[in-house]
Amino acid sequence: RLRNEQHTAEYLISQTDHLVGSILDALEIVVAKHRNADCNHISVNFIYNLKVTYEEVLQAVAGFIERHGKRLWRLRVTGAEIRIVLEDDEGNVTPIRAVIENVSGFVVNFHGYQEIVTDKGTTILKAIGDKGSLHLQPANMPFPTKESLQPKRYQAHLVGTTYVYDFPDLFSKSLQNLWMEQKKLSSSATLPPKFLESKELVMDENEELQEVDRAPGNNTCGMVAWVFTLYTPEYPKGRQAVVIANDITYKIGSFGPQEDLYFYKATEFARSRGLPRIYLSANSGARIGVAEEILGLFSCAWNDDAHPEKGIDYLYLTPEADFKLREKDQHSVLTEEITVNGEKRFKITDIVGAQDGLGVECLKGSGLIAGETSRAYDDIFTITLVTARSVGIGAYLVRLGQRAVQVEGQPIILTGAPALNKVLGREVYTSNLQLGGTQIMHKNGVSHLTAQSDLEGTTHILRWLSYVPEYKGASLPVRSLNDPWDREIGFFPPKGPYDPRWLISGKTEDSGEFLSGFFDAGSFQETLNGWAQTVVVGRARLGGIPMGVIAVETRTIERVVPADPANAASFEQRLMEAEQMEMYADRDARAGVLEPEGIVEIKMRRERLLSLMERLDSQYASLKKTSKDASLSEQERTTATEQLAQRETLLMPTFKQLALLYADLHDRVGRMEAKGCAKPAEWKNARRYFYWALRARVARSTALAKIQEASPQLSSEERSDIVDSLIPGVDPEDRRAVAEALEAADLAPTVSKLKAADVARQMVDLVLSDRNAALEGFARSLESLSEDEKARLVKLIQSSTGVERSPVGSVTKFSTRHADYTVITTNGVATAIPIATSASDASVTSSGSSNHLALAVALPISLVVACAFVALYLHRFKSRRKQERRRATWSQRLNWIPDSKSGRDDVE
Repeated sequence: RLRNEQHTAEYLISQTDHLVGSILDALEIVVAKHRNADCNHISVNFIYNLKVTYEEVLQAVAGFIERHGKRLWRLRVTGAEIRIVLEDDEGNVTPIRAVIENVSGFVVNFHGYQEIVTDKGTTILKAIGDKGSLHLQPANMPFPTKESLQPKRYQAHLVGTTYVYDFPDLFSKSLQNLWMEQKKLSSSATLPPKFLESKELVMDENEELQEVDRAPGNNTCGMVAWVFTLYTPEYPKGRQAVVIANDITYKIGSFGPQEDLYFYKATEFARSRGLPRIYLSANSGARIGVAEEILGLFSCAWNDDAHPEKGIDYLYLTPEADFKLREKDQHSVLTEEITVNGEKRFKITDIVGAQDGLGVECLKGSGLIAGETSRAYDDIFTITLVTARSVGIGAYLVRLGQRAVQVEGQPIILTGAPALNKVLGREVYTSNLQLGGTQIMHKNGVSHLTAQSDLEGTTHILRWLSYVPEYKGASLPVRSLNDPWDREIGFFPPKGPYDPRWLISGKTEDSGEFLSGFFDAGSFQETLNGWAQTVVVGRARLGGIPMGVIAVETRTIERVVPADPANAASFEQRLMEAEQMEMYADRDARAGVLEPEGIVEIKMRRERLLSLMERLDSQYASLKKTSKDASLSEQERTTATEQLAQRETLLMPTFKQLALLYADLHDRVGRMEAKGCAKPAEWKNARRYFYWALRARVARSTALAKIQEASPQLSSEERSDIVDSLIPGVDPEDRRAVAEALEAADLAPTVSKLKAADVARQMVDLVLSDRNAALEGFARSLESLSEDEKARLVKLIQSSTGVERSPVGSVTKFSTRHADYTVITTNGVATAIPIATSASDASVTSSGSSNHLALAVALPISLVVACAFVALYLHRFKSRRKQERRRATWSQRLNWIPDSKSGRDDVE
């Protein structure tokens, strides 16, 4: 027992720190030898009873995590258990266990348990407060083994990021932190029972995304997305956001065709609903690869068969190898049959590969998602968290999404440092951070905010999201704060230099007095503070209403320009400042993710080249076999090993050329065409080709524009089909024929019919919206008709009781793959196009989402004819009515009827 004046709780803390320090020192030694160690566990048992309360234990545990958290995480300690026997003043003892878990890296779970002896004499653990996983479990229950997701989680942690399926918990923790901040600002704030709900977006058999509940880790591609329901201080009842994340543990987070499609669909999902889109970037850029199925089958034609070191002529397949390959995949390789010295060979001209996602098709998908990201930025709120390296298309997506939060130590780069050093021919860059770390990207304005951890990064995103409406077009998120709008501003700018941020958010004096600023206290979030430092920008609230903030920095600011490692004469400077299309490729063009040299550096390393050398060079294979032949003497094997090394040195330059050729065959125009990425073209004749291609494009664009102007309700597919119907029989690949046909086509009849149909549709919509108003308008319009026109209209109405007996003058029909189009002309007036039903139907139905003529109820065609007469009258009398409006009083406008001096000749 303690006999000095030191408090027992203080003793507990000091002894725990001492024990934990010794344990971690031992772990340092072990981890240095076993670098893949994961899920380490610490157990501390205090033998003696301690006179402390459970609340004091909680305080000690909180300090324990704060003091040792970073070191525990670095040594991969994911769990700790502390057993203490508490003793009160009366001598009663209570054995408890404090269990701390942190498997994700940022979300720390704490549970307290009391040891209870049951009637059967066994000891179990009973939860104190929240029920943890050990509640009512035996006290001597063995520790659980590593869960199925832990290897993936550890793999992500090695890269420096959070495992993708741990991000929902991370966002939930960030929301909890924001609610605690809100409690400090507003005492009336009530924490919700839960902070986040998530539904994973899974692609069905029709390539459409569905919201489902499923266990983590079941993704089939390197991309995961959710619909988060966030219970925020601004929206305590919940707001939704779409979150898209790379899975760095799936093919190192690379973008293949499947990932591109998923990313595109998820972004489209967010845009269609007007929801904010959050992208968690952790990737390796577009996927690259080589056709593994061909690697062990091809043969090499040497320039000199006796001297392979003189170089390669081409690669080919023997008839047997070709047959074997064709059995697996008919289209894996493109060859041309040749005969050499009576031997039949299949010369490899292009390698397509049986597996999708080896090269240029990944760049095609990159273009798809880049365009969709640009549209998303224009349409909805987009923001990105760079939680691990972002390479190639990953870096482009960060930039195209505009708003970016970058975690320290995670670069945004187009190409890695090793590949650049290879191109430059010398070791210029020592790390990717020199190319795209925060000291580069935050200084040049690419990254708006930086964070020390993923938890801080998600908190930045949620704080930014707090200024954004719930969805596109929604009202502003107004937050109730303790800072009233009806108050004076405490801070006044002095005559000398001062920080403009004090104007925005206030200043705390040395005496502790707070001088309030212009905006609500604690509401200012600054962005881009590393770039353009003579301007301060961000967001804040005024009376709870979110606003943008721009302030001018009047002080002298130091601007740091980092040295460029590629320029030997460069040095760090500190300056002082006062205040999707059609794609074509030439036969010799390349469009892969990397140059052949880069692919070989990654996919065709020395071990693979030696394997090819053994297969393709009989002398090397013989020497290798001899060097390992146990039946030979040591001297013979040593001699063979030396000759083997000499042969390897002789052939290695040649086989590096072979590897470059093999990699280059994956990037030929034949493969681009096979993957639908580009069409072949010849540079020499490109001027001629693109001249007609341009004329065809201009002619088509002109025709589409005229059709859209005539009938805005038509979809782009329908407009395209109408243009195609104007030039039947013309080969769409013959650009000259298409251009000449479209330029010679007469669009006037089609445009006229479409215009008439659009007018009729508008008149029918008017009738359907308010029949009484439409009839009153017809009655007023009759005053402008001549006696002959009135007689014709009366005759039509009297003789027509339905569509079956309507006097149809002519019916013109044409069809496309999207819809049927019908032009009905009655007494010289076109009344219906496009339409899904025939002229003899009693009604025509449609909805607001359709581009067809909308008629929700059966209408006699005479009424439609009357609509057409009204439209004709309004069109002819438009200019005169404008003049009348300028002169008429409001009462005259409401009862406007042309007088006898209206100028009937003008109407006629």
